[in-house]
Amino acid sequence: RLSIGELPYLETIFPLGGQRGTDNTIAVTGANLETVSAIQVSINAETPTGEQTLRVKTASGLTSNPHPFSIGSLAEMGESEPNNAVEKANAVNAPITINGKIDKAGDVDRFAFEIKAPQLLVFQVEALRLSSQLDALLTLYGAEKQMEAKSAEKEQVLMVNDDASGADARIEWNFTEAGKYSVAIRDLNNQGG
Repeated sequence: RLSIGELPYLETIFPLGGQRGTDNTIAVTGANLETVSAIQVSINAETPTGEQTLRVKTASGLTSNPHPFSIGSLAEMGESEPNNAVEKANAVNAPITINGKIDKAGDVDRFAFEIKAPQLLVFQVEALRLSSQLDALLTLYGAEKQMEAKSAEKEQVLMVNDDASGADARIEWNFTEAGKYSVAIRDLNNQGG
């Protein structure tokens, strides 16, 4: 079967997922979506976690192609710009899911968190498997330390990861020291959009 015509085609959605038991406004872009620029998605508290799909239904009754959409159980937040530098990093508490965009070329999204007791944390990007063009590069920075009485605080890179699963990055780190740490995500080739 081959369908030919001015059919609705869904290209991007944002955010790429939502938490169980929440109502979400999902921005959509694509071709032949008529006047649709966003859809409302209510996720039942009993919905299984994992990958689902979304479609757009136009006012004329046509339905778009499916787009992957991730259902999670963790609390969610959206990143807020500017957050490129450590002093402007978005503060987060684990466990959490963060929805963000690498808007323009060279954009970096940075998130700061505090470790109070030894623990293992996993930082996992879900982009490629949800049809995002992002080629993610994750960088984990160590606790801020005073190098000398008069010098500025220096950052220590603990780990960098690219392509742990396709173009999606992943870092697992066993934190043994208390302190303030941060993680940054950017496109490997510094592309935006």
